[in-house]
This record gives sequence, structure tokens and C-alpha cells, in this order.
Amino acid sequence: MPRRKKLTTVNLSSGGSYSSQTTDDVCTLDDLARKYEEALSETRPTTLYAPNTIYHVERIQRLFEEYCGKVQLDPKVTLRECATARMENFLHWLLQTFTIKKTSTLTTYWRQLSQLYIMWTQRRMDPAVMRQIFVFIEGPLTEEYGMDNEEIEKPLMEADDFVELIRYHWASDINGFPNERQRLQLAAILLLAAFTGSRPQALLNLTYGDLDLYIEKNTETHADMLRLGVKLTKTKSRQKRKRPKTYTFNLDDNPIFCVITHVVSLAFDDSAFGPPDLK
Repeated sequence: MPRRKKLTTVNLSSGGSYSSQTTDDVCTLDDLARKYEEALSETRPTTLYAPNTIYHVERIQRLFEEYCGKVQLDPKVTLRECATARMENFLHWLLQTFTIKKTSTLTTYWRQLSQLYIMWTQRRMDPAVMRQIFVFIEGPLTEEYGMDNEEIEKPLMEADDFVELIRYHWASDINGFPNERQRLQLAAILLLAAFTGSRPQALLNLTYGDLDLYIEKNTETHADMLRLGVKLTKTKSRQKRKRPKTYTFNLDDNPIFCVITHVVSLAFDDSAFGPPDLK
């Protein structure tokens, strides 16, 4: 059970006394009524969106408001009604106003508009309307405006290709960096991207506060092992995830594939260690 706020008078050693809040001060009917009215009137998001998602939704909001201004309609009322013919008309306006060559691009705009619908109405759009518009985009609109609806495969890099990439980066690249420290930084990012499967945004914002370098004793050999914990706090799903993703790395016999070697080298260059004798 949660602790109640104390409502007693406490005697102090100095001879005085301290009176805590009274019952009326802690919780009044007026306060409760005000909070209740605020809850009824406030519009709160039902989903936690990443900043990048909010940026795109705000962009489609500006486009939809521009369209509604052209046809002299109220944007919020129009989207709340979500009439199929009106939504189709908005897509026609997008295609005639902007250069949209791929069906997938228009589909993305439609998904973003459905997210705006959720933000404005606090409920999801009718699934039947969603499906009907998707079919309209894939069929009549794609044919009428000659959009490309082919999906481009995005194959993953094979392990052999990654080894060749790292080898070229260190041994064959004839291009110079403004600061050759950047070569080490890029190599570390490439290794972390390959080993964690993370997006670049999650790695480029790493700080030393996200790293945990420690020694752990092997339970079988009793040998000391150097380990590195990498905590990713800028992942796409970080707002929905209670705990950040943490990856643990061990020393690798090959230094060009050893994340610890790369990170420790940068840390020494930055004097990032706490103990003076390690700087």
C-alpha cells in the first residue's frame, strides 16, 4: 500500500514544532473536481511516437491542411469524418501537386495520415476505409498516374562481404580522412552495426556513459576476462521499451574485428577513464 502523507504535528529538538499539511491541504474536493475536468477536456496521445515519426506526421498535417484550405473544408472535421471519396480526392491532389513516382511513397503518406487521424481523434481509423484506400492506391491510382509499384529487394550483406569491407577500410583505402581518428571511429560504428543490427542513429549518439568496461572472472577457467557493455538508448522503440538494449562484447583475437580494442583506443585518446593512472 502507498504511504499516506502525514497529517500530524512533529515536535522539534529546538523546542519548536512543525505542522504538516492538513487534510484539506493534501486533497480538496475543488482540486479533485478541477483535475477531473482537465482529464475530460485534455487530448492526450494514445501511442508514444518517435521524434522522426512526429516530424513526418506534422508534415502530412501541413499538406492536408493545405488541401482543405484549397477546397474550403475544416481539416479536423474532414479527417474525423474520413469519407472515402474525400480521402481519395486528397490523394489525387497530392499526385497532381507533387512529384510522386512510386506507389510505396503514396502508401507511406496514407499511413502517416492515418496516424494523424489517431492523434486527432484518439481512435484508429475504420479498417474497412484503410483497406479500401490501400486497394485504390495499388490499383486505379497507380495505373492512372503511372507510378512504379515494384518492390526493390534489400539484400543483407554476407559475412564474406563484410570481412572484405573491413579489410579494404584498413588496408586498401587510398582516401584520407581530415583526421585519421575518424577511420577508427568509422570502423567501430561498422562493427557495432554488424554485430547489433542497429540503425545508424542509435550508434551515432553513443556516449561514454552508455559504455561499461569491466573485468569478469570466467567460471570455468577462473581467468579474468575484459568485457564491454554497450547500452543503446536511442533505438527506434526506446519510448515503448522499459529497459534499453544492452549488448556485451568480449575480446577478439583479431583486433580489426574487436569492438573492445576500438572503443578502448578512442577512450585513451579522449582521456575518458576515471582513474588518473589510466589517462
